[in-house]
Amino acid sequence: MGGIVGTEGPILVAVLAHLAVQNMLDDIANRVIDNMSGVADLSTFLLWLKQSWSWQHVGGILLPFCLAWIILGILAVSIPYGQFAGFGFSLTVVLVGLLVSLISHIYLWTCLLASNLKTYQYDMNTFSPADSEIISDISESLTKALYWLASASALFTLLATSSLVEQQSRAILSFPFLVVTWIVIIIQFLLTRTTLGTITKRAKWKTLNRIRTKINTLEATGDLSDKDTAERLLRLADLHKQIMASKTSTLDLKSFSTLFSQLMLPLLGLLFGNLDNLLELLP
Repeated sequence: MGGIVGTEGPILVAVLAHLAVQNMLDDIANRVIDNMSGVADLSTFLLWLKQSWSWQHVGGILLPFCLAWIILGILAVSIPYGQFAGFGFSLTVVLVGLLVSLISHIYLWTCLLASNLKTYQYDMNTFSPADSEIISDISESLTKALYWLASASALFTLLATSSLVEQQSRAILSFPFLVVTWIVIIIQFLLTRTTLGTITKRAKWKTLNRIRTKINTLEATGDLSDKDTAERLLRLADLHKQIMASKTSTLDLKSFSTLFSQLMLPLLGLLFGNLDNLLELLP
């Protein structure tokens, strides 16, 4: 049963990862691209998307990871028994290694996507960039990807730590797998918040610099004793102060509650997988 879980689990996770990628690409096509403010940015982004799924890029990540998985997997079984693990087992390790490598590539691609999105210019809310539509769209798309990841991890944790797997393997797999999953989710969360913060801050300072230029030009060319000139300067200064005071960070109670719910999914999988042990602890 442990072998079945070890084989079917990555297949299921790979299917969920594929669905997550399709969902993100749909969101990018329908929500993100429309808010890019320049044709050059759009062309650069589409080129990056094409290159990120090229054979050269995928193979550069997949092959080293897969080779390491195969070598370590076969040695982990062959060394304790003092003999070659066998052709059938080795073939299974190869197939699972390909799936796990592809899943790893999808996760790395999602991280690169989150980082890449912060390099482009978008149509933003001038007075409150953090409340722009594009910020909400990018946040929702990457958050949904995190929920896909957390759900897949919860399901695999449930299978790998259930009574289908022998007790010794359950003890070895449970806690390390949970910790690794939490680290992966937290990294993706921080990347997403960093991207949103960078986009917001860049839009905010773009507007502030434009206002500052107008203030300096008006001060240099106008008569400060003139009432109309003074009122224009005061209005620009108030506008500068208002935008300066607007929030830049997208970290709030809602984002932390979302992260908490994502972290709880793998933990619930672990708890339900070890439900028999938990019941024994109850009086």
